[in-house]
Amino acid sequence: MGWAEVVIVALVIVIALLFLLNRAARPLASPSPPAVRPALDAHAAQQITELVSAGKKIEAVKQLRAATGLGLREAKNWIDHWDGGASAREASPTTESSAVDQHVLAVEARAVRQASGAITAIKFVRERTGWGLAEAKEFVERLS
Repeated sequence: MGWAEVVIVALVIVIALLFLLNRAARPLASPSPPAVRPALDAHAAQQITELVSAGKKIEAVKQLRAATGLGLREAKNWIDHWDGGASAREASPTTESSAVDQHVLAVEARAVRQASGAITAIKFVRERTGWGLAEAKEFVERLS
């Protein structure tokens, strides 16, 4: 084997190593927290909550996509973050809205908090509900 062939083999090995190191340095893609989506009506949210509680995630994803027009990946991420409404009912300040609506609000606020922080989540809750700062802050702080 001549010098030219040795140099070519060495370059191929160096390029392959650089490629592998670059690939290993990138963080693995994890599902990002769901983005804020259009609100569900109370009936659809209740159906989705029942499906998730029954362990029927595929049907819940289909229902969520039909109700909101979300893509498959985003709808799956929403369903993965769906908690059945327990924490939303416990954490919600007294309002005129139903527990299902508060559940949807809790899921959305939790996603906003994960993506953008507590202050943005508080602003989001205030915009969606018309609550005062103290109520919205208490709601976001109690989300688990």
